[in-house]
Amino acid sequence: MKKYVFLLLCIALIACIVGVCGSESDITDEKPIVESNEITMKPVEEQTEELETIDLKVLSGKVVVLGDSIWGLDKGSEGIGRCLEEITSLEVLNYCLPGTCASKIKGYYGSKDSMEAILVDNDNKKSEEIKNAISEARYVFIEHCANDCSMAVPLTGDNSYESALLNSIAVIKELNPDAEIVMLIPTLSYLINMDQLSNEYNFGEGTIDDYISVMKSVAECEGASVVNMQEAWTLTKENWSDYLVDGSHLKKTARREYADFLAQKLYELFAK
Repeated sequence: MKKYVFLLLCIALIACIVGVCGSESDITDEKPIVESNEITMKPVEEQTEELETIDLKVLSGKVVVLGDSIWGLDKGSEGIGRCLEEITSLEVLNYCLPGTCASKIKGYYGSKDSMEAILVDNDNKKSEEIKNAISEARYVFIEHCANDCSMAVPLTGDNSYESALLNSIAVIKELNPDAEIVMLIPTLSYLINMDQLSNEYNFGEGTIDDYISVMKSVAECEGASVVNMQEAWTLTKENWSDYLVDGSHLKKTARREYADFLAQKLYELFAK
C-alpha cells in the first residue's frame, strides 16, 4: 500500500515539473512577426465622395457675361466662354470688352463701353442687344473690378465703383428678376515693372482687395452670388508666368483651368 501511495506521489511530482516547464516554454517562445497586408479602409462617406462624378452638363441656359479683357480678349474657340460651353450645357454670350470698367466715369479706351454706360445710360451701340440678351438669360456674370482698381475709380459714393455696380444690377433685375447674378472676383495680376502682385499695390483709391470688398458687400445687399476666381490657382511672384501671358491676361491652359473651376463652383451653387 505504501509503495502504491509513493508511486502516485512520484507521478504527481513529475506531472507538476512538466507543467511548469511547459508554461515557461509558452512564455519565452516568441511567435514569428507576420506583416499584415490589411488595408485601412476609409469611411464609407469618404469613399462615396471620391467615387461620385459630377455631371457638369446639368448646368444649362443662357449666360450673359459683362467684364473686361480677362474674358473679352479671346472670344474664340480657346476663350473662357467657349471652354465653359464645352464643359457644361451653358450658352455663353460674352459681351466683355478689354479696357472697360464697371463705372462710366473712366476707361482705358473711353467710358462708353463701361457696364454702367451700356446698361444705365444706353450709351452704346450694343446696349439694346445686351439688354435683350439679359432679359432671356438664366445667369448674368459681372467680372468688372480690376480696371476700376487700376484706373483709380472711387470705391464708394457718387460716381464710384460701388454705385456703378448698384445701378447696373438694378437694371439687370428690372430686365430679368429671375436671373441669377454671379459676381466674379478677378484673378490676381503680376505687375512686372514693380515686382508686385496686384493685391499689394495701391493704384490711388486702394488695392484690388479693397475693390473686392466692395464687390462682396454689394453682392450681399443685392442677393448675388460670388465666385472667387483667385482660388482657381495660387499666383505668386515665382509662378506667374505659368498662368499669365503678360502679367495680367491668361494663357490658354489657364483659361481652361478658369473655366473648369468656375463650372464646379456654379454646380455647387445652383445644381448640387
